[in-house]
Amino acid sequence: MLKFSKKALIKLKSLLKTHFWLLVMSIPILFLINWSYFTVINTERESLEMQQISLANEKVNIIDFIISNAINNTYNDLQVITDSDEVQAYLDDKSSANLEAARQLLYRISNNKPQFSSIEMLNNDGDQIAWLLRDEDESLYFMDDSNLINRSDEEYYNISLLLIENQLYIAPIYLEENLINEVANVKPLTNFIVNLYDSLGTKHGTLVLEYNANYLLQIFSEYVREDSIFIELGIVNGDEIWGITPGFYDLIDDYGQNLESYLVFLNSDDETIVQNNIMLSSFLGDNIYNDDDFYKTYAVIDMESVYDEFGGLFVKYPFLIILINLISVVVIILISNLLKSKSNDRILLNANMYLSDRNKDGVLITNDKSEITYVNQTFEDIFGFKEKDMLGNKPGKILGQLNLGIKAALRKSNKIYSKNIWNISKDGIYVLKHLRIKPETTSNGNIKHYLAIYSDPLIEIDSLVFSSNFDSIETFKLLAKAYENEDFKVNKSVFMVIKTFNEKSKKGFDVSNNSNIKPISFPVFLSKNLNESYKISIPSDGYTIIYFLLDNIDKSFNDIIDLIDTLIDKYKHQPNVNSGLGYNFGIAKADNKTITKTDLIENAFIALQMSKNMKNIKHLVYTESIKQLIKREKDIFSQLEHGFNYDEFFMLYQIQKDIVNNEFTGVEALLRWNSPVLGNVSPVEFITVIENSFFVNQLSLMVLNKVIKDFSPYVKYLGDEFRISINLTSFDFFSDQIIHNLVSVIEKSPISTKNFCFEITESGYLENKDKTNSIIDFLHSKNITVAIDDFGTGFSSLEVLKKLHIDKVKIDRSFIKDYPEKDDGVMLKTIANLVKILNFGILLEGTETKEQVEFALESGCDEIQGFYISQPIYIENLVRKYLNKKSDF
Repeated sequence: MLKFSKKALIKLKSLLKTHFWLLVMSIPILFLINWSYFTVINTERESLEMQQISLANEKVNIIDFIISNAINNTYNDLQVITDSDEVQAYLDDKSSANLEAARQLLYRISNNKPQFSSIEMLNNDGDQIAWLLRDEDESLYFMDDSNLINRSDEEYYNISLLLIENQLYIAPIYLEENLINEVANVKPLTNFIVNLYDSLGTKHGTLVLEYNANYLLQIFSEYVREDSIFIELGIVNGDEIWGITPGFYDLIDDYGQNLESYLVFLNSDDETIVQNNIMLSSFLGDNIYNDDDFYKTYAVIDMESVYDEFGGLFVKYPFLIILINLISVVVIILISNLLKSKSNDRILLNANMYLSDRNKDGVLITNDKSEITYVNQTFEDIFGFKEKDMLGNKPGKILGQLNLGIKAALRKSNKIYSKNIWNISKDGIYVLKHLRIKPETTSNGNIKHYLAIYSDPLIEIDSLVFSSNFDSIETFKLLAKAYENEDFKVNKSVFMVIKTFNEKSKKGFDVSNNSNIKPISFPVFLSKNLNESYKISIPSDGYTIIYFLLDNIDKSFNDIIDLIDTLIDKYKHQPNVNSGLGYNFGIAKADNKTITKTDLIENAFIALQMSKNMKNIKHLVYTESIKQLIKREKDIFSQLEHGFNYDEFFMLYQIQKDIVNNEFTGVEALLRWNSPVLGNVSPVEFITVIENSFFVNQLSLMVLNKVIKDFSPYVKYLGDEFRISINLTSFDFFSDQIIHNLVSVIEKSPISTKNFCFEITESGYLENKDKTNSIIDFLHSKNITVAIDDFGTGFSSLEVLKKLHIDKVKIDRSFIKDYPEKDDGVMLKTIANLVKILNFGILLEGTETKEQVEFALESGCDEIQGFYISQPIYIENLVRKYLNKKSDF
């Protein structure tokens, strides 16, 4: 039972949490409905109640007046009798004649007063002197003297002893039951008592009038009409309560009600009970012995019957509030669900818009009719259209997305449309994006709007030429699809694929005094500087494809290549464009072996790939020999996984020597690969392939682990100044996780961190000098030396170099390899002198002759590395030949 209660409680909490918003909304609404309902009912009830109370007050006041008037008239009649000559004569002389005259007076007056049931004259001792009665036929007669009785035992007699002259006492109403013709006859009676005084004020007895109370109570009957059938009228007389209904009146306790409880009921604060004292004193003044509340009229209103008869629908049937509440709850649920659905739609739409404004992807939202209602800033940046110009239009019309079958696909799947598609920007450039369209539906399943996301295409362009044949063919077909409507001619059609890198805004460079200026994108810049004969497309960020027919351009093939080179150089000088922009582009011209645009664009990518692997080569025109070189790279790529998994790589080490002090200072760790399929593969071949593959994130760690494994047995031979130089790829160097992982591996090894030097190339440090310095500072904190490798072969300048926190500069072998036969060494000496000024150590690579070593020393170099000292050797040879002697080798 307890377990069940806990489950029920948990379920209840869950329901309350889920529908909390409904409860919050329902409570005030239901409160308002119920408040309005009860206000209407109470208003109507109060109106009916006031109407009936007014009617009851009217009747009670009239009855009070009539009864008071009747009693006053009766009092006057009694005064007429007591003050009459006949009675006064008798009081002065109690002779038989005077008594008879008084009796005749009583007869005459009673004969005109049917309410007088009997009149008695009593002497001071309570003995009857005369007794006039009315029989069942309403005839008057005097009781024989022999039947006269004494009334001294009656309560009213005792009260008469307290009365003063002219003072009236009215006894409580009582019932008298007589048997007439064997039928019980009951009638209510009351006694009016006044004393008999002579002219001198002497009391001689009492006059007792037995009054038929029917004549008082019938007044009520006259006012119990159809318009007051819901009002119970009555009179409270002493301890008796008389209730009157049409045609009948009787004691309350005679028809089943408890007298005491009813008195309590009449004295309650219920507004539907109207009571009024018969104010006898207002008529009789001090001549009435009774208190004002001796006779109290009342009216009890049966409001429930009034409501049933005259009330409106809600008053008659109060249980309708239950039905109204149930209906209200149902309506609230329906409306709230509708509002919630619409609110959810708005929330969803606003959330989509909010998120899309912070999204690197382009976002477009349409209504259910596929009309554009919103695009984010990224979308505007990608396609060049402003939101205000697109609203109300259909995406296919704006972006050239025709015949995509989007709606059919959505109707079929009712889920998400997903496909790489070409779009046309405002500048007429074809832009390849991966389009995902999701219909957003309401709670009842109706489509409210469509959410379209334009993200980077799902293709691997960087490694495209190394992909499987099927993947690459499909991708090349997709890239060529942008130009499916363009003419194709042998020896005339040309594809150029341009790869730009390191493209970003300059910091602090502001030609317009507006730091918010966005640099123009390279493809847009080309479209604005080339005529319509050049068809431009963007397959992915950093890539630009140009297609043209030589027939349509009044320039030679080589002039066009020079034009593109010139435009790229011009683009570097645009506002907020990095002047250090790097680029390569591959060119392919259709020949007799190229039969489709797909083949041609593949050849252009092959030329691009080869140009990226060649130093100081910015563009390359496709030839069959290039294709063979790429085939070699693909073969290498295909064996990389096997090489990494089966430990086919090994380390060689080349000596580094301090030529100033003639000391052995360290080695450079050089990776080699002996493939069972490809044989010995040159690092010139496989390093580039690795750097363009997903194995790049394993390269530095693999080299470091092999170095530690090789040197760990010989730690005792490593002095504090000995350095093992390891080349880091840009990928590894700029990955905080990899750098920290490499340092952690060294710290866990037996080799000190001070015995390591990490070498980086300019492709690493040129991208972000601040980031570069923060990493160098971290390595310095771990006592690891940092050197710049192959200095002078790229775009490095001494201005950039002096801002770096490096320890050493390694000058590329190209500055010494032709000395002295073809090179006078001026460039080397100039570079060395300038680096010296920056107080960096200098190591010259590629020294192979004694003359070159001597010139290096003359030029100011500190260290050398090359075949003159040692070729790359295995660790065993290094230990045997060099580690146990540090000089004279």
